[in-house]
Parts: sequence; structure tokens; C-alpha cells
Amino acid sequence: MEKIQAFAREAGRDPAPLTATNQLAVYVGNSRAETTADMRCWLSTEWDVASWSESTVEHAIHGSAAECVAQLRAHVATGVHRIILIPYRYQPQQVERIAKEVLPAL
Repeated sequence: MEKIQAFAREAGRDPAPLTATNQLAVYVGNSRAETTADMRCWLSTEWDVASWSESTVEHAIHGSAAECVAQLRAHVATGVHRIILIPYRYQPQQVERIAKEVLPAL
């Protein structure tokens, strides 16, 4: 966020109204080791990661509920204002796990 605010100031704009949003793929499983291959396959075949973006497959949130919470807390700590969670393969059971196991722990 600091980088964007600096660009705004350099352009003579007030950075105060700027907000940051992260869109993150999320896969809650038993462990990060268990979810890595599936998450990597999904993101590399069904997602379009722009070559100019700093986003990578490694930025995806996955692992146990506790691991997902820790990864999401790291994003919150950057000062992001909103986080959009995209459940693994849009599966209803992933929506439930995120809602019941991850979000309450944040």
C-alpha cells in the first residue's frame, strides 16, 4: 500500500481515499502439504495470473484451517482494507469450511 500511496503523492494526488483489496484463492484441507498440488493445478489451469502482477500461485491461501488463518493474518497485517476469498473450485463445502473454521478465527 505504501508503494501506491507514494505514486499518488508523486502525481500530486491525495493518497488518503485509496484503499487496497486482495483477491485470494482459498483451499481448506488437512495440511498445506496435502493441498499444495491441487491448489497449484487449479490456479495454473483455470486462473489467469497477469505477467505484470506480483501475484503468484504461491500467494494462494491453503492448508489446514489454522494454516489458512495464519496466512490471512499476514495479508491483513499489510494494511489491506478488503479481502475477497475465492473458495477452491467454488465448492460449497469449501465455502462452509471457510465460514465455520477460518473466518471466526480471524
